Amino acid sequence: MNSEDSVNANFPVTWRYPEDEALFWTQDQLHYPDPVTPLEFSLIEYGVDAGLTSAARAYDIPLTIHDRHINSYLYLAVESHLLSKAEAEATSARSTQKLHDAMATLLATWERTWQPEIKDHLAWWDDFDYTTATLPVLRDRFVETLTRWQQIWRLHFLLLVPSQLAMSEFADLYTDLFEDAEPFEPYELLGGFSSNTVESCQQLWSISRRVLELPKMVDLFMSDVGPELVLTLKTSSDGQDILALLEQYLRSHGQRADKLSLHHRYWVEDPTPVINNLRNYLREPERDLAAELRKLATARDSEVVRLLARLQSFPSAVRANVEFLLQAAQAGAFLAEEHGYWIDYRASYQVRRLLLAIGRQLQEAGALSDIDDIFYLHLDELEALLSPSPAQPLGQAVYSAQIAERRAEADRFAHVRPPEFLGTQPSGLPSELGHRDPITEMFRKIDGDVSASVEDDRLIEGTAGSPGMVEGPVCVLYDLAEAGKVRPGDILVADTTAPPWTPLFATVGGLVTNSGGILSHSAVVAREYGIPAVVGAGAATSRLTDGQRVEVDGNRGTVRILD
Repeated sequence: MNSEDSVNANFPVTWRYPEDEALFWTQDQLHYPDPVTPLEFSLIEYGVDAGLTSAARAYDIPLTIHDRHINSYLYLAVESHLLSKAEAEATSARSTQKLHDAMATLLATWERTWQPEIKDHLAWWDDFDYTTATLPVLRDRFVETLTRWQQIWRLHFLLLVPSQLAMSEFADLYTDLFEDAEPFEPYELLGGFSSNTVESCQQLWSISRRVLELPKMVDLFMSDVGPELVLTLKTSSDGQDILALLEQYLRSHGQRADKLSLHHRYWVEDPTPVINNLRNYLREPERDLAAELRKLATARDSEVVRLLARLQSFPSAVRANVEFLLQAAQAGAFLAEEHGYWIDYRASYQVRRLLLAIGRQLQEAGALSDIDDIFYLHLDELEALLSPSPAQPLGQAVYSAQIAERRAEADRFAHVRPPEFLGTQPSGLPSELGHRDPITEMFRKIDGDVSASVEDDRLIEGTAGSPGMVEGPVCVLYDLAEAGKVRPGDILVADTTAPPWTPLFATVGGLVTNSGGILSHSAVVAREYGIPAVVGAGAATSRLTDGQRVEVDGNRGTVRILD
């Protein structure tokens, strides 16, 4: 660390390398809005970063992604490779061909190659007894896990890049062909597909319908019994039946957490978020969620028929291109949700299980004071503890001071809103320079644009994420442990929403997020459930408070404060 730039008194920045200051860094609110621990960051660099870089090479995309851990927050920068005009044109042609080849076989490759390999990795992690494993065995397991972790994230980006690009290119082509199209028209053809994320929501809804058939169970769930709920369920036959359904649900869908994290507890460890969502569903006894979702799928099919009819007046080459991109975009829409269920959460949970088992062994050996201390080690420090030497025997807590310092830093900066950008901002956005390549445009639709500065204190501007207009009381959530305070019709306001937040979309009346664009998970799922959404709204969680009435205009991308 060589130079220091004090962005403000609360967020001083020390650059890891001198050249970092010349790059444009963005705080990754979309995936990691909260502080990440040192070990999490190490594994993001080792696996996620390497996976994205490897996929970029496979598709001849001349970009490199860099991550930095600044005051406990994750910042990333995209570095474009310097190429001559001839090299750039040749690279672009190769990349376009490779990506379109991948788009043409998305579902087939998923079913025949990507998903089987992902399931093989998950089975390898799952088929292991952590309770009896010794530390040397766990060390060997960890070494193999690092290799698998890197490979599984390579698969993640091999499928995600063409999936998201197909959706982005289809939407662009649609709006180019039909100048009178509404902004959300192309996306209406991409929704209504079942995925494990949607099915997990429907399964929980089905459990709530079973509870509604049992008045005593409804009273029990709606009462504030807290951790004793499970014990109470065991005391009656009806309760045992509901408990069995919940346990089956957790076995199927419990390997998820509130956020993309190795440090937070997963539902299978603490089912509180599941219980809270179930309670919310019980508050809507007359609602038919399955019928609503079927209606969206029917509307999609009708829009496809309408599109094919409109295409009859276009040249055959145009029709063929639209039909190709439509098929690829629909497959991409499914995979954009499905991949997260298998990789982002199930794989992360398996790595968390291993880390907790290692942490337990290190605590028993005296190397750590607490199991969770393992998350405050860097990767090289953990590797050193797993390979003790005469100079550093296992029983010594050699990193206790560093762990305490890192915990204190994370606590301190958890209460500081990190700057959205650091480093050197580009002289002009691609759109201002008259050029936007398809990959840049795709990332813009996922991450969103820079949030606008609005003089009106009663207006928040963001990106139109899902059409419609709704008025209601605000409910600000930072994690799903607070989901119990959500009521039907509330306007959910959050930093971002990850796939495990999907069950909430069946309850809330509208959505506002600090981060994201029209292809972010928040926007995509809001459209799936037909609720208005404004994404990429900057500091919405800071400007809005619980109970405040707002009007969410998902068509314009605005939130108006009414009181």
